[in-house]
Amino acid sequence: MKRSGHEAAELSRAFPGMSVEAITSVLHDNRFGLRRTVERFGYLGIRECKSDYFNVDKNGSRSNGLSSVVSNDGYRVHCYGGSTTVGQNVADNQTISAYLESQLRKKLNVNVLNFGAGNHTSLHSSLRLLDHALSGNIPDLAVFLNGFNDCSYAGGGADGIVPFLDQLLANSQDSTRVKRRLEEFIDLIPKGSEVMDPKKLSSDINDEQLADNVRMRYGASIAIQNFVAKNFGVRILLFIEPSPYLSCRPEQYLLPRISSGNIRLEYVKRLYNLIGDHGCAKVFGDAEFTSIVDIGQDIQGPLYIDECHFSPEFNQHIAEKIGECIKISRRTQFRKRKVLPSRVVRENLEEVTNPHNYPLF
Repeated sequence: MKRSGHEAAELSRAFPGMSVEAITSVLHDNRFGLRRTVERFGYLGIRECKSDYFNVDKNGSRSNGLSSVVSNDGYRVHCYGGSTTVGQNVADNQTISAYLESQLRKKLNVNVLNFGAGNHTSLHSSLRLLDHALSGNIPDLAVFLNGFNDCSYAGGGADGIVPFLDQLLANSQDSTRVKRRLEEFIDLIPKGSEVMDPKKLSSDINDEQLADNVRMRYGASIAIQNFVAKNFGVRILLFIEPSPYLSCRPEQYLLPRISSGNIRLEYVKRLYNLIGDHGCAKVFGDAEFTSIVDIGQDIQGPLYIDECHFSPEFNQHIAEKIGECIKISRRTQFRKRKVLPSRVVRENLEEVTNPHNYPLF
Protein backbone atom coordinates (compact mmCIF):
# COMPACT_ATOMS: atom_id res chain seq x y z
CA MET A 1 0.00 0.00 0.00
CA LYS A 2 2.75 2.46 0.91
CA ARG A 3 4.43 1.88 -2.46
CA SER A 4 1.22 2.98 -4.15
CA GLY A 5 1.07 6.11 -2.01
CA HIS A 6 -1.91 4.87 0.01
CA GLU A 7 -2.52 3.50 3.50
CA ALA A 8 -4.59 0.48 4.55
CA ALA A 9 -6.74 2.80 6.66
CA GLU A 10 -8.16 4.23 3.42
CA LEU A 11 -9.89 0.88 2.84
CA SER A 12 -11.62 0.73 6.23
CA ARG A 13 -15.07 1.51 4.78
CA ALA A 14 -14.82 -1.66 2.68
CA PHE A 15 -14.02 -3.83 5.69
CA PRO A 16 -16.46 -2.82 8.45
CA GLY A 17 -15.58 -4.36 11.79
CA MET A 18 -11.98 -5.11 10.80
CA SER A 19 -9.06 -3.29 12.32
CA VAL A 20 -6.45 -1.54 10.20
CA GLU A 21 -3.99 -4.23 11.33
CA ALA A 22 -6.30 -6.98 10.06
CA ILE A 23 -6.84 -5.18 6.74
CA THR A 24 -3.08 -4.83 6.39
CA SER A 25 -2.72 -8.57 6.98
CA VAL A 26 -5.37 -9.32 4.34
CA LEU A 27 -3.48 -7.26 1.77
CA HIS A 28 -0.16 -8.80 2.81
CA ASP A 29 -1.47 -12.37 2.53
CA ASN A 30 -2.98 -11.65 -0.88
CA ARG A 31 0.53 -11.44 -2.26
CA PHE A 32 0.39 -15.25 -2.36
CA GLY A 33 -1.88 -14.83 -5.38
CA LEU A 34 1.18 -13.71 -7.34
CA ARG A 35 3.02 -17.01 -6.75
CA ARG A 36 2.02 -18.78 -9.95
CA THR A 37 2.25 -22.30 -11.34
CA VAL A 38 2.37 -23.29 -15.03
CA GLU A 39 -0.43 -25.73 -15.79
CA ARG A 40 -0.51 -28.13 -18.71
CA PHE A 41 -2.31 -25.89 -21.20
CA GLY A 42 0.04 -23.03 -20.45
CA TYR A 43 -2.38 -21.07 -18.26
CA LEU A 44 -1.13 -19.93 -14.87
CA GLY A 45 -2.54 -21.27 -11.64
CA ILE A 46 -1.68 -20.27 -8.05
CA ARG A 47 0.73 -22.23 -5.87
CA GLU A 48 -0.50 -24.06 -2.80
CA CYS A 49 -0.19 -21.74 0.20
CA LYS A 50 -1.32 -21.26 3.78
CA SER A 51 -1.78 -17.98 5.64
CA ASP A 52 -4.35 -16.26 7.83
CA TYR A 53 -6.42 -14.79 5.01
CA PHE A 54 -5.30 -16.32 1.70
CA ASN A 55 -5.19 -20.13 1.34
CA VAL A 56 -4.93 -22.29 -1.78
CA ASP A 57 -5.05 -26.09 -1.68
CA LYS A 58 -2.94 -28.53 -3.68
CA ASN A 59 -5.59 -28.61 -6.44
CA GLY A 60 -5.34 -24.86 -6.98
CA SER A 61 -8.63 -23.91 -5.34
CA ARG A 62 -8.77 -20.99 -2.93
CA SER A 63 -10.39 -21.69 0.42
CA ASN A 64 -13.82 -20.25 1.19
CA GLY A 65 -12.81 -19.78 4.79
CA LEU A 66 -15.37 -22.31 5.95
CA SER A 67 -14.67 -24.97 8.54
CA SER A 68 -16.60 -27.68 6.71
CA VAL A 69 -14.71 -30.15 4.55
CA VAL A 70 -15.55 -30.53 0.85
CA SER A 71 -17.65 -33.67 0.48
CA ASN A 72 -17.38 -35.95 -2.53
CA ASP A 73 -21.13 -36.62 -2.68
CA GLY A 74 -22.23 -32.98 -2.68
CA TYR A 75 -23.24 -30.96 -5.73
CA ARG A 76 -20.02 -29.42 -7.03
CA VAL A 77 -19.80 -25.88 -8.41
CA HIS A 78 -16.53 -24.57 -9.90
CA CYS A 79 -16.03 -20.81 -10.21
CA TYR A 80 -13.69 -19.64 -13.00
CA GLY A 81 -12.45 -16.17 -13.81
CA GLY A 82 -9.70 -13.65 -13.15
CA SER A 83 -8.55 -11.79 -10.06
CA THR A 84 -12.07 -10.61 -9.24
CA THR A 85 -13.17 -14.25 -9.06
CA VAL A 86 -10.25 -15.42 -6.96
CA GLY A 87 -10.94 -12.42 -4.71
CA GLN A 88 -7.93 -10.15 -4.94
CA ASN A 89 -7.46 -7.97 -1.84
CA VAL A 90 -10.12 -9.66 0.30
CA ALA A 91 -10.05 -12.51 2.82
CA ASP A 92 -10.94 -16.12 2.03
CA ASN A 93 -14.45 -15.79 3.48
CA GLN A 94 -15.12 -12.54 1.57
CA THR A 95 -14.83 -13.87 -1.99
CA ILE A 96 -17.70 -14.41 -4.41
CA SER A 97 -17.39 -18.21 -4.14
CA ALA A 98 -17.42 -18.07 -0.33
CA TYR A 99 -20.63 -16.04 -0.26
CA LEU A 100 -22.14 -18.23 -2.98
CA GLU A 101 -21.40 -21.42 -1.07
CA SER A 102 -22.84 -19.97 2.14
CA GLN A 103 -25.97 -18.96 0.24
CA LEU A 104 -26.49 -22.31 -1.53
CA ARG A 105 -25.79 -24.40 1.57
CA LYS A 106 -28.84 -22.95 3.27
CA LYS A 107 -30.88 -25.34 1.12
CA LEU A 108 -28.67 -28.13 -0.22
CA ASN A 109 -25.38 -29.98 0.15
CA VAL A 110 -23.27 -27.88 -2.20
CA ASN A 111 -19.52 -27.38 -2.58
CA VAL A 112 -18.31 -24.23 -4.34
CA LEU A 113 -14.66 -24.30 -5.42
CA ASN A 114 -12.83 -21.12 -6.36
CA PHE A 115 -10.55 -21.68 -9.37
CA GLY A 116 -10.12 -18.03 -10.30
CA ALA A 117 -6.62 -16.73 -11.01
CA GLY A 118 -5.25 -13.29 -11.76
CA ASN A 119 -5.15 -12.12 -15.40
CA HIS A 120 -7.30 -15.01 -16.66
CA THR A 121 -9.41 -14.21 -19.69
CA SER A 122 -12.40 -16.34 -20.71
CA LEU A 123 -10.02 -18.48 -22.78
CA HIS A 124 -7.69 -19.21 -19.86
CA SER A 125 -10.70 -19.99 -17.66
CA SER A 126 -12.13 -22.36 -20.27
CA LEU A 127 -8.80 -24.15 -20.70
CA ARG A 128 -8.74 -24.62 -16.95
CA LEU A 129 -12.19 -26.23 -17.05
CA LEU A 130 -11.02 -28.49 -19.89
CA ASP A 131 -7.94 -29.41 -17.86
CA HIS A 132 -10.14 -30.31 -14.89
CA ALA A 133 -12.55 -32.37 -16.99
CA LEU A 134 -9.76 -34.39 -18.61
CA SER A 135 -8.18 -34.91 -15.19
CA GLY A 136 -11.37 -36.26 -13.62
CA ASN A 137 -11.96 -33.14 -11.50
CA ILE A 138 -15.42 -32.70 -13.02
CA PRO A 139 -17.92 -30.19 -11.63
CA ASP A 140 -21.67 -30.44 -11.92
CA LEU A 141 -21.83 -26.73 -12.69
CA ALA A 142 -19.13 -24.36 -13.97
CA VAL A 143 -19.69 -20.65 -13.33
CA PHE A 144 -17.65 -18.21 -15.43
CA LEU A 145 -17.25 -14.56 -14.46
CA ASN A 146 -15.35 -12.81 -17.25
CA GLY A 147 -15.25 -9.52 -19.08
CA PHE A 148 -12.68 -7.14 -17.65
CA ASN A 149 -9.58 -9.12 -18.66
CA ASP A 150 -11.01 -10.02 -22.08
CA CYS A 151 -11.38 -6.30 -22.74
CA SER A 152 -8.01 -5.49 -21.17
CA TYR A 153 -6.22 -7.83 -23.57
CA ALA A 154 -8.31 -6.90 -26.61
CA GLY A 155 -5.25 -5.32 -28.19
CA GLY A 156 -3.15 -8.49 -27.84
CA GLY A 157 -0.58 -10.06 -25.60
CA ALA A 158 -2.62 -12.31 -23.31
CA ASP A 159 -2.73 -15.62 -25.15
CA GLY A 160 0.82 -16.42 -26.15
CA ILE A 161 0.38 -20.02 -25.08
CA VAL A 162 2.28 -21.77 -27.86
CA PRO A 163 5.35 -19.50 -27.78
CA PHE A 164 5.24 -19.69 -24.00
CA LEU A 165 5.37 -23.49 -24.10
CA ASP A 166 8.19 -23.33 -26.63
CA GLN A 167 10.11 -21.13 -24.24
CA LEU A 168 9.30 -23.46 -21.36
CA LEU A 169 10.69 -26.43 -23.28
CA ALA A 170 13.79 -24.54 -24.37
CA ASN A 171 14.62 -23.45 -20.83
CA SER A 172 13.81 -26.72 -19.10
CA GLN A 173 16.69 -28.72 -17.67
CA ASP A 174 14.84 -31.88 -18.62
CA SER A 175 13.10 -30.89 -21.83
CA THR A 176 12.52 -34.50 -22.87
CA ARG A 177 10.42 -35.20 -19.81
CA VAL A 178 8.49 -31.95 -20.08
CA LYS A 179 7.85 -32.50 -23.78
CA ARG A 180 6.57 -36.00 -23.12
CA ARG A 181 4.16 -34.65 -20.51
CA LEU A 182 2.80 -31.98 -22.87
CA GLU A 183 2.74 -34.07 -26.04
CA GLU A 184 -0.75 -35.46 -25.47
CA PHE A 185 -2.26 -32.00 -25.12
CA ILE A 186 -0.25 -29.81 -27.45
CA ASP A 187 -2.70 -30.31 -30.34
CA LEU A 188 -5.41 -28.63 -28.31
CA ILE A 189 -3.49 -25.37 -28.49
CA PRO A 190 -3.70 -23.19 -31.60
CA LYS A 191 -0.62 -22.96 -33.75
CA GLY A 192 1.06 -19.84 -35.00
CA SER A 193 -0.34 -17.41 -32.47
CA GLU A 194 1.24 -14.00 -32.43
CA VAL A 195 2.27 -12.44 -29.16
CA MET A 196 2.17 -8.69 -29.33
CA ASP A 197 4.67 -6.70 -27.30
CA PRO A 198 2.67 -4.65 -24.74
CA LYS A 199 4.93 -1.70 -25.56
CA LYS A 200 3.57 -1.80 -29.11
CA LEU A 201 -0.07 -1.67 -28.06
CA SER A 202 -1.58 1.49 -29.42
CA SER A 203 -4.61 3.65 -28.83
CA ASP A 204 -4.90 3.87 -32.63
CA ILE A 205 -6.82 0.58 -32.73
CA ASN A 206 -10.49 1.44 -33.07
CA ASP A 207 -13.37 0.21 -30.93
CA GLU A 208 -14.71 -2.11 -33.64
CA GLN A 209 -11.35 -3.90 -33.90
CA LEU A 210 -11.16 -4.26 -30.13
CA ALA A 211 -14.70 -5.66 -30.01
CA ASP A 212 -13.95 -8.08 -32.86
CA ASN A 213 -10.95 -9.41 -30.93
CA VAL A 214 -13.00 -9.94 -27.77
CA ARG A 215 -15.72 -11.76 -29.71
CA MET A 216 -13.12 -14.07 -31.29
CA ARG A 217 -11.63 -14.91 -27.90
CA TYR A 218 -15.03 -15.39 -26.31
CA GLY A 219 -16.15 -17.57 -29.22
CA ALA A 220 -13.10 -19.80 -28.74
CA SER A 221 -13.91 -20.05 -25.06
CA ILE A 222 -17.50 -21.06 -25.78
CA ALA A 223 -16.28 -23.83 -28.12
CA ILE A 224 -14.19 -25.35 -25.32
CA GLN A 225 -17.04 -25.01 -22.82
CA ASN A 226 -19.49 -26.66 -25.22
CA PHE A 227 -17.08 -29.57 -25.65
CA VAL A 228 -16.93 -30.10 -21.89
CA ALA A 229 -20.69 -29.68 -21.51
CA LYS A 230 -21.43 -32.22 -24.26
CA ASN A 231 -18.88 -34.86 -23.31
CA PHE A 232 -18.83 -34.57 -19.52
CA GLY A 233 -22.36 -33.38 -18.73
CA VAL A 234 -21.19 -30.17 -17.08
CA ARG A 235 -23.74 -27.38 -16.87
CA ILE A 236 -22.31 -23.96 -17.80
CA LEU A 237 -23.36 -20.51 -16.57
CA LEU A 238 -21.71 -17.41 -18.02
CA PHE A 239 -21.66 -13.94 -16.48
CA ILE A 240 -20.20 -10.66 -17.77
CA GLU A 241 -18.71 -8.90 -14.76
CA PRO A 242 -19.14 -5.28 -13.70
CA SER A 243 -16.60 -2.55 -14.29
CA PRO A 244 -16.32 0.86 -12.63
CA TYR A 245 -16.18 2.45 -16.08
CA LEU A 246 -19.84 1.81 -16.76
CA SER A 247 -21.95 2.22 -13.65
CA CYS A 248 -19.83 3.14 -10.64
CA ARG A 249 -20.48 6.43 -8.86
CA PRO A 250 -17.32 8.26 -7.72
CA GLU A 251 -18.04 7.56 -4.06
CA GLN A 252 -18.29 3.83 -4.74
CA TYR A 253 -14.56 3.32 -5.24
CA LEU A 254 -12.04 4.06 -2.52
CA LEU A 255 -8.71 4.81 -4.16
CA PRO A 256 -8.09 7.26 -6.99
CA ARG A 257 -8.25 5.66 -10.40
CA ILE A 258 -4.86 4.70 -11.78
CA SER A 259 -5.76 4.23 -15.43
CA SER A 260 -3.96 7.29 -16.73
CA GLY A 261 -1.35 6.12 -19.23
CA ASN A 262 -2.32 2.43 -18.89
CA ILE A 263 -3.39 1.46 -22.39
CA ARG A 264 -4.97 -1.83 -21.26
CA LEU A 265 -7.27 -0.06 -18.82
CA GLU A 266 -8.12 2.41 -21.56
CA TYR A 267 -9.23 -0.58 -23.68
CA VAL A 268 -11.51 -1.70 -20.83
CA LYS A 269 -12.96 1.78 -20.49
CA ARG A 270 -13.64 2.08 -24.21
CA LEU A 271 -15.22 -1.37 -24.53
CA TYR A 272 -17.39 -1.04 -21.44
CA ASN A 273 -18.61 2.33 -22.70
CA LEU A 274 -19.46 0.49 -25.94
CA ILE A 275 -21.39 -2.02 -23.85
CA GLY A 276 -23.22 0.84 -22.17
CA ASP A 277 -24.26 2.24 -25.54
CA HIS A 278 -25.09 -0.99 -27.38
CA GLY A 279 -25.29 -3.85 -24.85
CA CYS A 280 -22.97 -6.75 -24.03
CA ALA A 281 -23.67 -8.60 -27.27
CA LYS A 282 -21.83 -5.83 -29.16
CA VAL A 283 -18.59 -6.94 -27.49
CA PHE A 284 -19.20 -10.56 -26.47
CA GLY A 285 -21.42 -11.81 -29.27
CA ASP A 286 -24.61 -13.83 -29.00
CA ALA A 287 -23.52 -16.37 -26.39
CA GLU A 288 -25.99 -17.26 -23.66
CA PHE A 289 -24.55 -15.16 -20.87
CA THR A 290 -26.08 -13.12 -18.07
CA SER A 291 -24.92 -9.52 -17.89
CA ILE A 292 -24.35 -8.13 -14.41
CA VAL A 293 -22.33 -5.13 -15.62
CA ASP A 294 -24.74 -2.58 -14.18
CA ILE A 295 -25.51 -4.01 -10.74
CA GLY A 296 -24.50 -2.29 -7.52
CA GLN A 297 -26.46 0.95 -7.84
CA ASP A 298 -28.44 0.19 -4.67
CA ILE A 299 -25.33 -0.39 -2.56
CA GLN A 300 -24.39 2.54 -0.35
CA GLY A 301 -20.92 1.28 0.56
CA PRO A 302 -17.90 1.10 -1.76
CA LEU A 303 -18.04 -1.31 -4.69
CA TYR A 304 -14.36 -1.22 -5.59
CA ILE A 305 -11.27 -1.36 -3.44
CA ASP A 306 -9.06 -0.18 -6.29
CA GLU A 307 -9.31 0.21 -10.06
CA CYS A 308 -11.24 -3.01 -10.66
CA HIS A 309 -11.30 -5.34 -7.62
CA PHE A 310 -14.53 -5.74 -5.70
CA SER A 311 -15.19 -4.92 -2.06
CA PRO A 312 -16.48 -7.70 0.23
CA GLU A 313 -19.98 -6.20 0.14
CA PHE A 314 -19.97 -6.11 -3.65
CA ASN A 315 -18.70 -9.71 -3.77
CA GLN A 316 -21.67 -10.73 -1.64
CA HIS A 317 -24.05 -8.81 -3.90
CA ILE A 318 -22.59 -10.46 -7.02
CA ALA A 319 -22.85 -13.90 -5.37
CA GLU A 320 -26.54 -13.27 -4.71
CA LYS A 321 -27.13 -12.39 -8.37
CA ILE A 322 -25.29 -15.54 -9.50
CA GLY A 323 -27.15 -17.65 -6.94
CA GLU A 324 -30.49 -16.50 -8.36
CA CYS A 325 -29.52 -18.18 -11.65
CA ILE A 326 -28.54 -21.51 -10.09
CA LYS A 327 -31.39 -24.00 -9.91
CA ILE A 328 -30.50 -27.23 -8.11
CA SER A 329 -33.16 -29.79 -7.26
CA ARG A 330 -32.69 -32.44 -4.61
CA ARG A 331 -32.86 -35.03 -7.39
CA THR A 332 -30.04 -33.54 -9.46
CA GLN A 333 -27.98 -32.80 -6.36
CA PHE A 334 -26.84 -36.41 -6.16
CA ARG A 335 -26.60 -37.32 -9.84
CA LYS A 336 -23.58 -39.35 -10.88
CA ARG A 337 -20.93 -37.35 -12.70
CA LYS A 338 -20.19 -38.39 -16.25
CA VAL A 339 -16.71 -39.88 -16.62
CA LEU A 340 -15.93 -40.95 -20.18
CA PRO A 341 -13.50 -43.68 -21.28
CA SER A 342 -10.26 -42.18 -22.58
CA ARG A 343 -10.95 -43.59 -26.07
CA VAL A 344 -14.24 -41.68 -26.32
CA VAL A 345 -12.59 -38.50 -25.08
CA ARG A 346 -9.84 -38.76 -27.68
CA GLU A 347 -12.36 -39.24 -30.47
CA ASN A 348 -14.39 -36.20 -29.40
CA LEU A 349 -11.33 -34.00 -28.92
CA GLU A 350 -11.42 -33.41 -32.68
CA GLU A 351 -14.07 -30.80 -31.95
CA VAL A 352 -11.63 -28.64 -30.03
CA THR A 353 -8.34 -29.36 -31.80
CA ASN A 354 -8.95 -27.35 -34.96
CA PRO A 355 -6.59 -24.36 -34.70
CA HIS A 356 -8.94 -22.23 -36.77
CA ASN A 357 -11.41 -22.33 -33.87
CA TYR A 358 -8.96 -20.57 -31.60
CA PRO A 359 -7.70 -17.26 -33.00
CA LEU A 360 -5.10 -15.96 -30.60
CA PHE A 361 -3.91 -12.38 -30.79
